[in-house]
Amino acid sequence: MKNKLAKHRIKIFFKKILKDLLFDQNTISSTIVGSFSETFNFKNVGDIDVVLICKKITRKYYKDYIKIIKMQKNKLLQLSDKKNLKINTTFGPIKFDNSKTLIIHLMIYDYNSHVKHALASPFTCYDWQRSNFYCGNKLEKIFSIKKLQINDFMNSRRGIKSYINDLTNKNISYSKYFFNKNNVTLQKKKLKINLENQNKFIYHILKNIINNFVKFEKNKNNNFSNNIINFYFKKIINNNKSFIKFKLLSKEIFLKEISKEKDKLNLTKKFLKIFSTYLKNKYLNNNEIHFIRHQKTKINKEEFLGQSRNVSIVNKKIPIYLKKINYDVCYASPLKRSLQTSKLLVNAKKIKLSKNLIEMNYGNCEGLTYKDLNYLYPKFAKNLSSLKDPRFPNGENTEDVLKRLNKFIKKELINTKQSEKKILVVTHNVILRCLLGHYFNINKKYWYMINIKNLEFFEFILKHKKLIPNISRTKLKTAFNNLHNFY
Repeated sequence: MKNKLAKHRIKIFFKKILKDLLFDQNTISSTIVGSFSETFNFKNVGDIDVVLICKKITRKYYKDYIKIIKMQKNKLLQLSDKKNLKINTTFGPIKFDNSKTLIIHLMIYDYNSHVKHALASPFTCYDWQRSNFYCGNKLEKIFSIKKLQINDFMNSRRGIKSYINDLTNKNISYSKYFFNKNNVTLQKKKLKINLENQNKFIYHILKNIINNFVKFEKNKNNNFSNNIINFYFKKIINNNKSFIKFKLLSKEIFLKEISKEKDKLNLTKKFLKIFSTYLKNKYLNNNEIHFIRHQKTKINKEEFLGQSRNVSIVNKKIPIYLKKINYDVCYASPLKRSLQTSKLLVNAKKIKLSKNLIEMNYGNCEGLTYKDLNYLYPKFAKNLSSLKDPRFPNGENTEDVLKRLNKFIKKELINTKQSEKKILVVTHNVILRCLLGHYFNINKKYWYMINIKNLEFFEFILKHKKLIPNISRTKLKTAFNNLHNFY
């Protein structure tokens, strides 16, 4: 009962802090993230992570918000039984925690820098999205990661390459704001890995990268137990003698084990390389599929272009990066614009036509604009604008197109030979909206807002007869740019 009451008091106090942080109209969101947002227990956390998203950062805004937290110093120290308070305003995995000091890790972003951070560090922002302890907008609504992908482990800021680089240079990468009059820049910094911080940094790397891998495999944004993380750790190392004695069961156990090792940094690099090979063998050696929208046509973007008008492409130029890809097989919609695009990318003998990849059937509305639609079919136009997914008169709706897409995947695509490693699928706008909307769990009524560029390819992996998205974050940002207030 005492513990419940204490937790309740702590929650009320921190809710007040979040509301105080939201007083300025410049502030979009204030959120407590990380383990403290789930336990509200000072004993089990190293620091308290607070994320602020605002419209614009200025020196005054930045200092004002540090003052707001400092004003609560006495109450914070009383609740936590700590003797000192420190506010950490850096961005990165630097830990200042000790038994006597309460650390508030205050991270302030404007909208653009938050989006940039989400693209570069999807693991961190995906974890933050889990927090329900916030005021203002929920972080997921501001910019959503949706799900983790294999290329995040390879190329993101807290991925394999980034960590290996830090360990090689014996640095911990982080960032800090620098103010010059009214200008603000986020400067990259390096903290030397020394005897004091190396064990904690190694634990941070191993614990987080494996926890993120479990999130990916289970497709769940959870903070998994030490037992589950240890199970995956053993699975990845596969009886490797260098790591067999280690247990990722708790921070205390691991720090005792690693402290006995002489060359800890190289040992951690070795694990990351083993993990990289494990990922490649398990996922990247499977069939790789590029779904692509056909080249441009001369039809006005405002007109409905579906199946009836079999128009040609107007541009036969293909980007160099696409020309360099040697596809083993190509599935294509039989419509002229798709077939012509396919022939620019592969030998005609490699092309297999599929009616399931054809564009949406707009029926009587083919060639009409939205203005025409409102005039000729007012009831249908009203249902369409209210996001009810009605069928076009004598045509299809989004659900019909999704069924065709799933039929193509289940009956045609998954029967691709194992030897056909690189697969091209050339199709249309609505098919690709259904593909991304379905695999990224976006509400169907908002699929029409997904932005698909001509000749933009979206990469998937085919494993055990299942499609797994593996799309670059910058492409996803472009595709989902109009969606972030509608998740």
